[in-house]
Amino acid sequence: MLNDDAGYKRLFLLAAAYNLALGLVFLLLFSQIVTFLHMAVPPPQSAVFHQMAILLAMVFGIGYYMVSRDLYGQRGIVVLGIIAKTTVFLLFLYHVLFSGLHLLLFIIGVGDLIFALLFYKYIRLVRIRASAGAR
Repeated sequence: MLNDDAGYKRLFLLAAAYNLALGLVFLLLFSQIVTFLHMAVPPPQSAVFHQMAILLAMVFGIGYYMVSRDLYGQRGIVVLGIIAKTTVFLLFLYHVLFSGLHLLLFIIGVGDLIFALLFYKYIRLVRIRASAGAR
């Protein structure tokens, strides 16, 4: 699947859809989701921080769509995606272990880790191709 450009285009389209869809769901249904998961609903004054994080995830989704359209001209977005998705996973892992984050939310973090690993595979492939072309 990920051995050719078409496979990587699909990967980045999937990553875009993942970020945009999850972001939209959390943006529109945040309080319902935390209530369903028996978590405390944060005070309205802190909503801006949740909304900012959600919108940032959606902006990354737009970035992944841009990568799908130009696989070799948007590598910086992919590097940022690796960093962001890895740190999201680590943040969720920390909160599962130390503050009782619901396991269903942790699955989102696992999804981010999987994408980070696949993005890293893409970056390695691009570097190998670039060094082979430089010879």
